[in-house]
Amino acid sequence: MLSSLCAPLSGRGRSRTGDCHAFLYLLLTRHRAKLAAADREESAAAWGQRVDAQFAKLEADAAAVQPWKQLLLGMCHSKGIGSVPKNARKATKWFHKAADAGIPAAQVSLGIAYEYGHGTVQNASKAAGYYRKAADQGFCNGQYFLALCYKSGTGVVQDAAQAQHWALLAAEQGHAVAQCTLGGWFKTSKKEDADQQAVLWWRQAAERGYAKAQVQLGQSLEHGKGVERDLAAAVLWYRRAAEQEDPDAVVALAKLK
Repeated sequence: MLSSLCAPLSGRGRSRTGDCHAFLYLLLTRHRAKLAAADREESAAAWGQRVDAQFAKLEADAAAVQPWKQLLLGMCHSKGIGSVPKNARKATKWFHKAADAGIPAAQVSLGIAYEYGHGTVQNASKAAGYYRKAADQGFCNGQYFLALCYKSGTGVVQDAAQAQHWALLAAEQGHAVAQCTLGGWFKTSKKEDADQQAVLWWRQAAERGYAKAQVQLGQSLEHGKGVERDLAAAVLWYRRAAEQEDPDAVVALAKLK
């Protein structure tokens, strides 16, 4: 179950917050689309009332201790979705309730709140602690964010081996950002096969649609680093990244013209 959730969480965005909550937006968008499709002739006001009613039900369900609804309501307050006003403190309150109920996505959300001081006092130690709770449940985003904590020494003692351990666990579940990050770490390592290992992880992330990895793979193919030089393949990956408006890909393509 957890591994199946990790794939949509590791999409193309570079924002850590957006990365870990993409599936919640997808659920909400689908729900609102169903409301709109139910009666395309109804007035905008009537449609708005129906949406408001759904959010009222969501809030009631969250108050009735339904952890996943608490997480979703926290996301609504975090971004100001629908009739729910943007309120970082309320978002953190609901994340906390869902996190304490053991929901790993909420634990990651709460970790982010503590790491950056969103709706609460900034506390790196608590941030790492909640990432670990999610990571220990096998949740790929928790594993990835905990890896970053160990890499930078945020809330934990800096430990490169632990950073690679947790990033690898996330990458093996298909977390594209973790895969791309591992590629970068291998690239700057002193390992004999550093370039080859970097390409291996960048390719996996690139095939999952992650633009940053597509650019890195394109550069490896263009210059023959860790892989046989192949300009045609490099251009292909640059184009895929450029289609996502990646500025590095656009520059790389312009240079190859």
